Amino acid sequence: MKYTRVRFLNIVKSLQLTSPSEKVPLKLAPVILLGDDAKRIIAVAIKENFSLIEGALRGDSLNPHRLLVSILKKLNIEIVKAVIYSLEESYCAKLFLQTRVNEKKVEVEAEPCDAIVISILAKAPIFVEEKTMQEFSIDASKIPINPQYIVKNGFTD
Repeated sequence: MKYTRVRFLNIVKSLQLTSPSEKVPLKLAPVILLGDDAKRIIAVAIKENFSLIEGALRGDSLNPHRLLVSILKKLNIEIVKAVIYSLEESYCAKLFLQTRVNEKKVEVEAEPCDAIVISILAKAPIFVEEKTMQEFSIDASKIPINPQYIVKNGFTD
C-alpha cells in the first residue's frame, strides 16, 4: 500500500463546501484539516469532544491526549507515526509505537482524530493511505480558507 505524508493545517468548528457537480452545500463540523504537498486537503471529522481536541492542540496542560503522550515518554515508548487508512468507520487509524529499550514495535487502533492529535503532540509524522487520500481529499483551492493563513496561524474560528 502507498501512503502520503500529510501535515496538520487547522482545526475548524465548521466548514461549508459546495460540491462542484451538484452545487449542494456540504457542511462539515467540526474537522481537523490535513494537507499534502500536492495541495490536497482532507477533512477528518471530530466525532466527540471537540473542546478536548482543540485544547490539546492549543496547549492546555490538563488534557488526556497530553497526559498519554507524557506517560508514553516516561515509559520510553516512542510514537513513531500515525496512519489513517479510512474515514468511513470508527477506529480506522493506527498509532505505531516502539519501545526505546528493546525496540519492540506495537500497533494500536485509534480514532483518526485522536491519532492525529497524539502524533502532533509527539512530533511524529502522519500518513494517509493514498486510496483514502484520493477518495476523500479536496483541492486546497476549493476550501474557503486561505491555506497560508491556516498554516501560519494554526487556528481559525
